[in-house]
Parts: sequence; C-alpha cells; structure tokens
Amino acid sequence: MRVLISAGEVSGEMYGAQLIEALRRRAPDTEFFGVGGDRMRSVGCDTVVDAHEIAVVGLTEVISSLPRIWRRFHHLLDAIDLRRPDVAVLIDFPDFNLRLAKQLHRRGIPVVYL
Repeated sequence: MRVLISAGEVSGEMYGAQLIEALRRRAPDTEFFGVGGDRMRSVGCDTVVDAHEIAVVGLTEVISSLPRIWRRFHHLLDAIDLRRPDVAVLIDFPDFNLRLAKQLHRRGIPVVYL
C-alpha cells in the first residue's frame, strides 16, 4: 500500500508521525510520502515537500512566499502522478490541503482529512 500524507504544521506532523507508526505496525510494507518535517521523516516518511518550505504566517510573508509555495505544490502533484498513492491522509493545514484534496479527487485518489 502507498499512502500520501500531508501535514504542514508542527501539530499535524505529530499526528502524522503517530499515524505512520500505527499503520506500520499493522502493515509494515506500507510506503509513506508527502508533506512533513523531521518527525515524519524519522518514522520513515519520504517528504517530497518539507513543511517548513510552505508553512508561513502573516500576510506579507504569505504573499512573498506564494511563488515558492506554488512550485512546491506542483512538485508534490508531480510526485503524486508518478507514485499513484492508494489513499491520501491530509492533516489540518486547510489553505494547502483543501486545494490538494481537490486535485486528488480529480485523480480518483480517496482522501481522508483529519
């Protein structure tokens, strides 16, 4: 099984890492990739996009970061098209993850939003 997991904030990454650990106990061969940071990497998630690259706060920071966020979003979509996950788990981070959910839906990939 291949699982896309996207957690763009520290709290979401904590839940993502716990979910990966729990799923690995049941299905050790499960592959995880997506958006996260050090904690999710430490439990075996291939972070295609580092959460620190897209998690910004404040209007001016968001505006100045939009080109980078847009590039990272499309980099993630390329990885999704290449790796074809069986399911996607999107954790919080609605500005990013709800846009991602729309793209996943278009690709016929089931989405679980936490």
